[in-house]
Amino acid sequence: MTWILEHAKEYDMDPSHIYGTGDSAGAQILGQYAAISSNEKYAGQFTFQIPKKNVFEAIVLNCGVYQVNYECRRSDLVRMIAFEYLNLENKNPEQITEEEYHSLYEQKIDLFEFGKYVTSQFPDTLLVTSETDFVKMHSLELMRCLMEQNVNARLYMCVSKEHELNHVFNINLKLQEAERCNNEEMEFLNGIYKKEVTEWDELLGTSLLNQEVILEGAVHSIRNMGDVAFVILRRREGFFQTVVEN
Repeated sequence: MTWILEHAKEYDMDPSHIYGTGDSAGAQILGQYAAISSNEKYAGQFTFQIPKKNVFEAIVLNCGVYQVNYECRRSDLVRMIAFEYLNLENKNPEQITEEEYHSLYEQKIDLFEFGKYVTSQFPDTLLVTSETDFVKMHSLELMRCLMEQNVNARLYMCVSKEHELNHVFNINLKLQEAERCNNEEMEFLNGIYKKEVTEWDELLGTSLLNQEVILEGAVHSIRNMGDVAFVILRRREGFFQTVVEN
């Protein structure tokens, strides 16, 4: 980021309009950087200095891993990567008890979970995931954090009857769902929100049963029950409940 800001004029870039996108771990890194650049208290917990506050105008986070402590507890690989990143003791994860993890590591790894440090200054955000993404619940939880701080955020949950949309499905350019997702992201970054949205009256009938629809609305609330989450969308006509299964 320092290099981009220093060489902006050479490449005819406008540093007041910087956008970012990241996939999987890259989404976590981008989100964390955005939180650091918009929350001085959070930034103070790190030894490095950022070149500019509130650097991003908007960001897109694709299929990110945001509840890092949770993943560290269930995945040795994630734990080893987290320990290496934070320069913690390189102890065999299988030898670490739950008590040791809680007392020695949890607070440090908690710094990865930038959703806890989001403020109203966090940039406009589009969260992208899919029905069959194994970390989709992370996006729902982060959306809840963004909503609590009144961040201008949207959640794009992609569903397909034809293909299994796995983790970071958006990079598979052979999929029409990936193309549609990437177009959605560009529309978000360009400030264009034109979509073919299913009308409210159509949803109340039976003609669209078992068919894919596009419903636009503000996320009113998210109730994460573990294996299932209820996402309540708010529209002018009323509320609409959607169900996301783990």
